[in-house]
Amino acid sequence: MGRIVKAAERRLNAKKLSSAEEELLSEFVALRSEIARLKSAAKNEIIDLALAIARRIVPNAVEMDKAAIDRIYEQALAQAADLESVILYIHPEDRKNSKIDALAEARGFSIVEDGGVGRAGCRIRSPGVEIDATLDAILRALEQAMKGMDNGPSCGGCLSR
Repeated sequence: MGRIVKAAERRLNAKKLSSAEEELLSEFVALRSEIARLKSAAKNEIIDLALAIARRIVPNAVEMDKAAIDRIYEQALAQAADLESVILYIHPEDRKNSKIDALAEARGFSIVEDGGVGRAGCRIRSPGVEIDATLDAILRALEQAMKGMDNGPSCGGCLSR
């Protein structure tokens, strides 16, 4: 009879251990979920901070490096290379401080000064096409890419046809 009692005690202890293991596993899963949530929140906060810094630094950097404006325009105009009847909307200060007139003339594009377009960027319009190559649009596209969003425009956030 002693062996039967000991066997029953072992089974009971095994069930208690199994129950404790299940509880521990449940806590572990909850902990992993919380860690993933915290990592995601931290990632988004770091991205938001980096973009806030970029929004403050990039315009000042462009002011100090006039050639940067030309590089930005060269990249923007490359997106419109195959378009016809192109109109560029640029900030008046950028027009004064860049080679945009020569770049546009070489491609047969027209320029309209628009104070509503932020510095260091432009909007490009052609029949049926609008390219938003403003700094804000570029940073939004960067944010979407870094946060893994898939609900924005597909060409880096700047081109919509």
